[in-house]
Amino acid sequence: MPITALIVDDSEETREVLSLLINQAGAEVVGAVPDGITALEFLKMHPVDLIFTDYQMPKMNGIALAQEIRTRYPRVTLVMITVLDDMRLRERAAEAGIDMFLPKPITLSTLETLVASLERIPHSAEEWDRWLAQWAPRSQQI
Repeated sequence: MPITALIVDDSEETREVLSLLINQAGAEVVGAVPDGITALEFLKMHPVDLIFTDYQMPKMNGIALAQEIRTRYPRVTLVMITVLDDMRLRERAAEAGIDMFLPKPITLSTLETLVASLERIPHSAEEWDRWLAQWAPRSQQI
């Protein structure tokens, strides 16, 4: 089952290009929306593994979106993409729950590395149980 992704960016061109790159990297883009409010509505009906969000967007910026997503969907991987790359923004993003901060432009090789790393992480409760079982000493396994 491929990693599923949602793109949140107010630029239609960025959404289109990023969709192509993410699909080429091996994930499946299941949605691409222009703002945080629409993203939260989308997530109610369509769970995803990975969310790419821009920082500067109308209605709700990427930091506020990340805070909302962290409270509602704590296991999703959050990646902030932005042309702004300063240390204070990176700190704020980390405090909001962003897992990875990527300055634009983003390369295919970066996305391939990201998707490959996520493919090794269990996503469902059953997968977590199987994954954890391999590390438990034989005498402690149930």
